[in-house]
Amino acid sequence: MEEFIAELISKGQKSGEINEKLDAVEITENIHNSMIGLCVYARTTTGKEKLNRIVNSA
Repeated sequence: MEEFIAELISKGQKSGEINEKLDAVEITENIHNSMIGLCVYARTTTGKEKLNRIVNSA
């Protein structure tokens, strides 16, 4: 999954959509960690309203 995200970040940096000064590895790890956190949260909570707010605010 991280490789896929890294490829997208790299393409975004090359196209100018993502600032090339930002560290692609750090961005990738941050996004991947957020995705894992959302999956864990979704599995451990019964209330979906908060989850929906978190996802919609990203």
